[in-house]
Amino acid sequence: MKKKKMTNEPTGGKFLQTITLRCSFNHIKCSLGKLCESYQIPSNLWKTSLEHDRINADNYMKLSHEWKPYLKLDVISLACCITKYNIVMM
Repeated sequence: MKKKKMTNEPTGGKFLQTITLRCSFNHIKCSLGKLCESYQIPSNLWKTSLEHDRINADNYMKLSHEWKPYLKLDVISLACCITKYNIVMM
């Protein structure tokens, strides 16, 4: 996957940050939900479920109350797992 470079201006100064996105299935052969359970992440931070087939181009804004929390918890639970993995590996 390609590296993406992002520039932000946090406190008036500029900095360059490189983010590399990789598929976690190359390293961990389970779902994010199972990974949260295995890493003993608090259950309120676990990835939830969503019926993806219900959401389409015509109704996605009307159903944003369903997919926004789902996506937020998806990112939060992945970040928790990565953090715990990094702590264990150090």
